Amino acid sequence: SNMYGCRIVQRLLEHCPHQELDTMLDRIARWIPDLLQDPYGNYVVQHLLDHGRLQDKRLILREVRENIVGLSKHKFSSHVVERALVASGVGEHSSELEAERSELILKIIGEVGDSASPIWQMMDDRFGNFIVQRMVQNARGSERDLL
Repeated sequence: SNMYGCRIVQRLLEHCPHQELDTMLDRIARWIPDLLQDPYGNYVVQHLLDHGRLQDKRLILREVRENIVGLSKHKFSSHVVERALVASGVGEHSSELEAERSELILKIIGEVGDSASPIWQMMDDRFGNFIVQRMVQNARGSERDLL
């Protein structure tokens, strides 16, 4: 969790085959809950969403879904939530992540008519409102109808 270590891990994710990084990625996966809110670790988690293994992306999406309101209101983890919404819809593994993306969006929207649902809490927050804006920009089909 430091500036230089985070940059090294990002470059490794960009340039090395996952097979060569399995041990490192397994260790990082154990720390994802902490890295989400870390000033430097959040960049590693974002990079995992763009360049990581499918299993790591699923783990991150589950962690984000389970803690959506708290992570959305945090300065650093809100960037990960935003990236999770975008990365799960485009790029490598996006087709395999459709179910996880749908679950995340439904969790954010919450129950129709519930003024305490996550989306309402996020809209009233200085970091969370950017996530809601990103959801609106990237919503498709039934997602857009729900919003």
